[in-house]
Amino acid sequence: MINSETTFTMKRLVFFILLCSNGVLFSQPFLAYKDTKDGVKYGYLSNGFRELIAFQFDYATDFSESRAFIRDNSKWFCINKKGEQLFDINGSPMGDFTNGLAAIYSMNGYYYIDTTGKKMFNKFYDFATEHTNGLARVKFTSNGNTGYINNNGDLVIDTLYRFCRYFKNGYAGFAKLNSGWGLIDTTGKIILEPIFQNLGDFSEGLIAFTNDTIQVDTSKGYKIFLQNQRWGYIDISGNIIIQPKFSNAGEFKDSLAVVSYSGKYGFINHNGEFVIQPLFSQAENFSEGYAPVSFGTDIVRGLYTNFVNKKGDIVLNGEFWFPHGFQDGICRYS
Repeated sequence: MINSETTFTMKRLVFFILLCSNGVLFSQPFLAYKDTKDGVKYGYLSNGFRELIAFQFDYATDFSESRAFIRDNSKWFCINKKGEQLFDINGSPMGDFTNGLAAIYSMNGYYYIDTTGKKMFNKFYDFATEHTNGLARVKFTSNGNTGYINNNGDLVIDTLYRFCRYFKNGYAGFAKLNSGWGLIDTTGKIILEPIFQNLGDFSEGLIAFTNDTIQVDTSKGYKIFLQNQRWGYIDISGNIIIQPKFSNAGEFKDSLAVVSYSGKYGFINHNGEFVIQPLFSQAENFSEGYAPVSFGTDIVRGLYTNFVNKKGDIVLNGEFWFPHGFQDGICRYS
């Protein structure tokens, strides 16, 4: 008789063979979760879907720089790839380790630790994120604005802006109070003036944008975006390259961008032409040649049920639920 555990293993072995046949291998332990006698538990699998670190944690994060955070009985710990607890943390992780640092939230505020658990920079912030492109967003009580610190904790872009985003590919979106969105580089120099109603992330030479009218609710102090916005793409100089006609638009990855058109998601090239027609009820960007998608009847708990290649062929379907696509050769699934 084939029990549920055997079925679980067989399905994932088939999945692993399919991935290997497409040249995808896992370079580090990857996160999974499943039902156990103690409820839903998180653990880590290796190549061939062998259990590497037992399904025992109440919550867990992906590995980054050979470290991952796990929660056990309401307490957070940092573990290595053997599942050994390296240290506990006073608070909750706000992201992965990047450049040897991780942001932590505690009752006293946000702070940073290194890969040994040592507190860095000897200060707390009102808000802090992981580092990207060598910079992390932080916020101070003094003015409520957001700035950026480097890997040494030095404030390199002052807290001049009310809203800021992560740096990606050397640029980050910013907005001042009662202004639109613009773009700065890693020195803080304004590359695009804050005149856009909204901006995406810069990638492969293009940025998604919208300039549709928005409704301002001054009683609540923030802007409410209308549902009929149309998105297009501009270059780094602000020139319109793809006219705004999509109801949603992602960044370009692997020369394709996921967009929403007439209520369905598909993928366009740099000319704005559909390479994969809008057939999906949900989709994410391509990574390493594959993108997760779902059809209308497949959405359960916000997960994905299929993968497509860059030709639009379904390479996997129906067997699994995928929270995300591939990242560094790793796919997280449930």
